[in-house]
Amino acid sequence: MAKKEEELEEFDAEFEDDEESAEESDEIMHLVRVMNTDLIGSRQVQYALTGIRGIGIRVSKIIAKSAGIEPTAVIGYLSEEEVARLEQELLNYEKIAPVWMINRQRDLTTGENKHLLGTDIMMTFKEDINNLKKVRAYRGLRHERGLKVRGQRTKSTGRRGTIVGVKKKKAWWDMVYPGKKHKTYETPNHPWQDTRMAAEFELVKAYGLRNKREVWKAESLLRTYRSDAMDLLAQAASTSDAVLKGAAKTEADQILGRLIRYGILKADSDIDDILGLKAENILERRLQTQVLRLGLAKTIRQARQFITHGHIAIDGRKATVPSMLISIDDESKIGYYGDSPLTSSSHPERPVQVAANVTEGVTLRAAAESMRNNAPKAEGNGRRGGRRK
Repeated sequence: MAKKEEELEEFDAEFEDDEESAEESDEIMHLVRVMNTDLIGSRQVQYALTGIRGIGIRVSKIIAKSAGIEPTAVIGYLSEEEVARLEQELLNYEKIAPVWMINRQRDLTTGENKHLLGTDIMMTFKEDINNLKKVRAYRGLRHERGLKVRGQRTKSTGRRGTIVGVKKKKAWWDMVYPGKKHKTYETPNHPWQDTRMAAEFELVKAYGLRNKREVWKAESLLRTYRSDAMDLLAQAASTSDAVLKGAAKTEADQILGRLIRYGILKADSDIDDILGLKAENILERRLQTQVLRLGLAKTIRQARQFITHGHIAIDGRKATVPSMLISIDDESKIGYYGDSPLTSSSHPERPVQVAANVTEGVTLRAAAESMRNNAPKAEGNGRRGGRRK
């Protein structure tokens, strides 16, 4: 009897161990983070990887097989080592895939074949459009005017955002259909806020903006950089040594490099410095602001007029967009357009020198406030109207 009881106890212990191991194996990660993207853990690897921008079903199968993982395996059951192998293969995809399966062949600046992933796709796309506008290409001009670019008919279609035809009321499918055009900025949550409206009015006046929409665009762009910076800082805090590695390190270097290249951040800045940026840092790098700072116009309003009338050029090419962000390299190439009458030094509207208040390191808003504070007040005896004695 004693032997049978011992055998039963051993059998029960083995059965409990098997149940515990089965429960551990059944645990699934509902969200798997790969390349700064949260993937659904209940999907197969070949379908889950398509949640990363730039990865299709064929590319995901190639990545999975090269990492030694079955494409039909559920990604939530993968170990940390297997997920790390997937990320490594995604970073080295250009080396294992043929050239015709890479989405960025013969890059314009480097001439290399790259496969862009995540936010790099949208940022590179915007830079390509800005280059087309800068060189005044036909497609760039069409992009500037909000017209169709690929040769479509426009007699009875493509009326969104133009003055042709009758403007339709915005429907729900315009908001959910990704192929439609949509605003590139966010409006304030509340339309009437005294402090916000006063601050926006000061920016519009100091930087010679057309309306508050340009302030909202700068704030939306800044909000995008801030959210990316906060995500990267959260990833760094989750590591043991608080240091970014792999794809996160590459993304951080790209964001910092872009902001430093456009002069929004200093050369020795870090990810933490992005959180301290303001809308003024973006507005300071506009073409309109740089024209005033370089002494090509007397006032900020005149700088906008010179740009829209085609008197300003960047490296010899006419620039007619006041809101264009200027990089540090292009800043020294700004001047008058070749056929402009302003090229003559005897032109009456040509300024002699830069305004004294527009100095290096001082924003236009701060200069406007100092001018307003230092302006002499009008003298009077307190009487309004009437005959002088």
